[in-house]
Amino acid sequence: METAVDSRAYQNFISLRLDGAYTEGQLRDAIEKWADQNPILKTGFVDIKSEWSAYTQFVLQMLPESRILIGSASGNEASSEVSMVHPLLIHIRQGDSETTLGIHIHHALYDGWSLELLIADLNSILENPEAELVERPSFRNVVEHQLRLKEEDLSKETQYWSDHLSSLSPAALPNFNSFTSVPAGLARTSLSTGISTRKLEEAARSLEVSAQSLVQAAYSVLLAAYLGNSDICFGTVFSGRTGGVDNIESICGPTLSTLPIRIDTATTPSMASLAQSLNSVVRKHLENDVLPLLAIKKLTDAETAGRPLFDTLVIWQQTLETVSETKPLVELVRSEDQLEFALTLEITPKSEGLRFGVTYQSAVLPERQVQILMKQIEAMVSAMLVDPEVVAGDVIGKLDNSLLSIANPTPSIPVSPASLAASVEKMAVEHPEKTAI
Repeated sequence: METAVDSRAYQNFISLRLDGAYTEGQLRDAIEKWADQNPILKTGFVDIKSEWSAYTQFVLQMLPESRILIGSASGNEASSEVSMVHPLLIHIRQGDSETTLGIHIHHALYDGWSLELLIADLNSILENPEAELVERPSFRNVVEHQLRLKEEDLSKETQYWSDHLSSLSPAALPNFNSFTSVPAGLARTSLSTGISTRKLEEAARSLEVSAQSLVQAAYSVLLAAYLGNSDICFGTVFSGRTGGVDNIESICGPTLSTLPIRIDTATTPSMASLAQSLNSVVRKHLENDVLPLLAIKKLTDAETAGRPLFDTLVIWQQTLETVSETKPLVELVRSEDQLEFALTLEITPKSEGLRFGVTYQSAVLPERQVQILMKQIEAMVSAMLVDPEVVAGDVIGKLDNSLLSIANPTPSIPVSPASLAASVEKMAVEHPEKTAI
């Protein structure tokens, strides 16, 4: 697990805003009920020596009082207080009209889908503190299902991934910084695009692909240009909730899986066909998603060479939100993930349009380059919506010059009057009778 190598990896931070003023006792009671309804919040992990996992999970009878603190905390101030044994810490900051929960939580406890379920549960508890709690299905059901799969014959899945990644030569993003002394660390930025979610979905239906395949097509062409190689590989996230476990859509826990997507952008004649190829790859991945990423890596030459399969990740952040007549009491203010990739692109379809969020390694990418990257993707997707059959190799050429690496686009070389050639020419005109040297 990456956290064993880097203690900050996957130690995430979530900020929730609670509408209204609450006493400390009310908040502690609500959080304790929240944990009782979702035992994953009372979970910890300890090191073990096992053929199945590097850690074993335990669930406490109740959430310790020491994991709920009164006081403000933001970002990663308290990350040192979070460990695999105690992967959750909640800071409460009280105000006159609202309360903020700063939650330090390891990614081993949840995923994006689970976060929405957790927010909905906390909202219900605050709306009706006396209501009888219904405990969610246990994450143990998912673990037991995964253990049963490990006992099955996975030769078909193993062969699939070996073929998909055969002869892949992974390449890392080049360093876009002007200076080599930029300190390492994660930074975040975002862009609310002008891409209509409705138009994107209409275009996807006409091509019989998913909306995310259109954005992935634009990203693939751009990544190929950044790497200087049409045969590229990037990671993407699957929900892991496609079947095999009863009521899996109601389970809180990290069911997601990160898998590599390999595509050669030079083999497709148009952006439409590239999106269709990516859509086909995703469908085949879903049929063979039993193998975890660690096992997939061991099937490649990159594993023996010590190189990562990919260092960029694309996440389609489809939300479960529904339209409500009343304002919810709990609102997600921000969520910060401590991932190990050089660049993580999150695409969130909203009613007002697509929103891009990027988490990036500042030692590899400066913020200005990341802003340009997001605008490049936006422009490329917009060009696809106008003409899906645009040639994949030509779509970058349709970008505005401000989004391309161009300097002095119309060069001219003026001859200075003070140059040596100008002086000789002037002498020849003014004194033609003189001997030339």
